[in-house]
Amino acid sequence: MNCKEAAQLISEQRDHKLGFKDRFGLRMHLVMCRMCTAYRDKLDMISRFAKQASEFMMGDGHSTVALSADTKERMKRKLSSND
Repeated sequence: MNCKEAAQLISEQRDHKLGFKDRFGLRMHLVMCRMCTAYRDKLDMISRFAKQASEFMMGDGHSTVALSADTKERMKRKLSSND
C-alpha cells in the first residue's frame, strides 16, 4: 500500500467501517510510515476540535463562546507541528 492509498483509507474510515483487508493493510502501512501516522493524528485532532467547537454552538449557528487569542494560537501551532 502506498501513502496515497493509505490517506484515502484514513479518510474513508471516518465515514464507515473498513473491510478486514483494508484495515489490515492500513495498519501495516501505519506501522512503517510516520507521515501517514502524522496525517491520521492531525485528522483526529481536527475532529476533536470540531466536536468541541460544535458543543459551543447554539441551534441558530451562532457561537455562544469565542475562543481566546491564546487558544487560537495554540491550535495553529499544534496543527502546524509534526507531533
